[in-house]
Amino acid sequence: MPKLVIQNRITEHLAIKARKEGSGRYTQDEIMEATGMSRQTVSTHMRNKVLRYDLETIATWCHFLNISPEEFFTWGEVEDDSEAEMKSPLLATA
Repeated sequence: MPKLVIQNRITEHLAIKARKEGSGRYTQDEIMEATGMSRQTVSTHMRNKVLRYDLETIATWCHFLNISPEEFFTWGEVEDDSEAEMKSPLLATA
């Protein structure tokens, strides 16, 4: 049975930010240094393994990525817990 899920678009926006700035790609260490977030927070968010979002953390990501909260999230349906990709048109944009 399909299940609705909400995920972040951090990796997509990191790639956009890196392209705009002409830098390769961001490392977790660079993100930690620029944002003050812990390694665990950065890693968990980048892997979309967040169970509960913290408003301050969302604001920090949005400020770092220069995006709005609306751009931060995407949602869609998955067939079950084991299906990794969502059926959302937002994931197709780059």
